[in-house]
Amino acid sequence: MKAKFNCSQAVFIVIVDTVLNSLAEYLAAITAEIPKYDQTWIDDLRAMLTSAIALPTETEAQAVSSLIRANLAAQNATCCGLWQTLARRIKGAYPANEVKIRLSSAGQAKYETAYNENWPDTKSLLDSGKKFLAANLATLTANGNMNPSFATTFNDAADQFNTILSSYESSKETVVLATQTRIKAFNDIYDLLIMMMLDAEDIFQKNEAVRTQFVYSHVEERISGPGLAGARGTVTNLADSFPIEGALVEIWLEDSPATRYSSLTDSDGKYAITCPSGVYKFKVSAEHYTASEVKNISIAVGTVSAYNETLVAVDNG
Repeated sequence: MKAKFNCSQAVFIVIVDTVLNSLAEYLAAITAEIPKYDQTWIDDLRAMLTSAIALPTETEAQAVSSLIRANLAAQNATCCGLWQTLARRIKGAYPANEVKIRLSSAGQAKYETAYNENWPDTKSLLDSGKKFLAANLATLTANGNMNPSFATTFNDAADQFNTILSSYESSKETVVLATQTRIKAFNDIYDLLIMMMLDAEDIFQKNEAVRTQFVYSHVEERISGPGLAGARGTVTNLADSFPIEGALVEIWLEDSPATRYSSLTDSDGKYAITCPSGVYKFKVSAEHYTASEVKNISIAVGTVSAYNETLVAVDNG
């Protein structure tokens, strides 16, 4: 599903608010011609807009998914380490001429790709390891070669990996669903708004100054100007100037702190935010780093302003 409007959702929100203010200003004249456009209609559309804004953005949904993936990667590393421990116990329990066969039975062929975060191969590696432990526990623990509790540790880690993997797969579906749900909500508002604006254009066809307040393209250009408005930049580590991936960059108007425009930095530490022009508060935060101080930035009409930031790593020592 695609948005029916060409601008960003942030700009569209301002467009809706602007047009509804114009509708309120000329409500008596419009209601006299088309009674359904009354204060209740305005209130209902504003309520729809509030509900649409409250829906999670793609960035917000993706942030949740990214956090789960980070946990999955950490658990993957733990599980690969445990499999390596199992491999050493296998080498200690069996004759040299059997070790290769035993390691293969325990899933060795999947280890390298599992280590490189191929999740299905990690799952296969762990399943093979669990089966091998269950079938050969007596031999592995003979002569003090392996603590019997290791099997429980391995199985618990494998089960935790599978649980996190399931959550991660669900989170990716949630990102798609959240994006589509939010787009549909804004499209529904767009349909109602455009119908009203066309009706208002007809009503005020002899009053050009008022009519243009209900011409969508005119309102959009007046708000955002030619081209996109927004902020872009790079977030780096103050100590070594390396880019920081996954940093959350947020901007918001001082009078509307609940409405925030945000972006996560990519692998090069770069971010891009599209928003209406104005003076914004600017903040950057990232895991394992001290968040930046809140500062003021100015975004001019029709421009994408550059604002870079450096963060200081938290000393966990």
